[in-house]
Amino acid sequence: MLYPDRFEYARPRNLGSALELISKVRNHLVIAGGTVGVLMLKRRALRPEIVVDVARIPELGGISLGGSGASSIGATTRISELERAAASSASPSSSLLSAAARAVGDVALRSMGTVGGNVSLGDPSNDLPPALMVLDAVAVIAGPGGVRRQPLRSLYRGPLSTAIGPDELLLRVEFREAPARSSWYYGKRTIRSLDHSVASAAALGSVVDGSPVDLRMALGGRAFAAPRALDLEDLRGTRPPAFVDEVVARAKSACSCTSDAYGTAAYKSAVVESLVEDALSTLGVRAR
Repeated sequence: MLYPDRFEYARPRNLGSALELISKVRNHLVIAGGTVGVLMLKRRALRPEIVVDVARIPELGGISLGGSGASSIGATTRISELERAAASSASPSSSLLSAAARAVGDVALRSMGTVGGNVSLGDPSNDLPPALMVLDAVAVIAGPGGVRRQPLRSLYRGPLSTAIGPDELLLRVEFREAPARSSWYYGKRTIRSLDHSVASAAALGSVVDGSPVDLRMALGGRAFAAPRALDLEDLRGTRPPAFVDEVVARAKSACSCTSDAYGTAAYKSAVVESLVEDALSTLGVRAR
């Protein structure tokens, strides 16, 4: 059994109190589900002066999917709650999010883990960031200077590194529903069940006569330093197989493939290629 160092524990009741705490004490840890934070405490990989539990702050909760306005998912929404809410809607956006949420760990992990933790940790193997990226989701972030908005596409800087400052909190993610006729894909490759993914991919768009229209794709997994959205705007009008070849090339170029416990660099590159081709094929874009 591992035990953490001593620390103070606080459970603020509102957003203002939470922001004040994390601004005053620089060496802090914010938790809601605690699926990663508690483990890091037990291993003494983190030794904060104070643990700030934001799970019961009303401003961080709530989920609203579909409708004519922007969909919104509060940071403290449990992943299992997102899975159920998204599964109750037949829209492409909700179907994509339901699949990504369902891919997170097991039932116990999804029941404890939160959307905010999955999004803000910056772990490239987390399932929700690629799905939210292709929905052009925006992170709504609160800090000493007020509330700001940042696209998820520019949120991730590297392994476990994001643009959310140490004195800021993720409030929610927002996005607009994809067109009703959009096709979607979410998939990942793991070595064993419940392992971190070697690679994951989310894709969304329309295909007309075998040619992609407004197709978006984002990638994650241990093959990448951080979740990555591919820039495909300049490929509008490009038809298969040239389109498929170029998307695969860009995905492999974005891959920071190095050999480690998850496989050799060549293996990871091959997994990325296979996953991208599978995503495009599912949407109706075939290589040949």
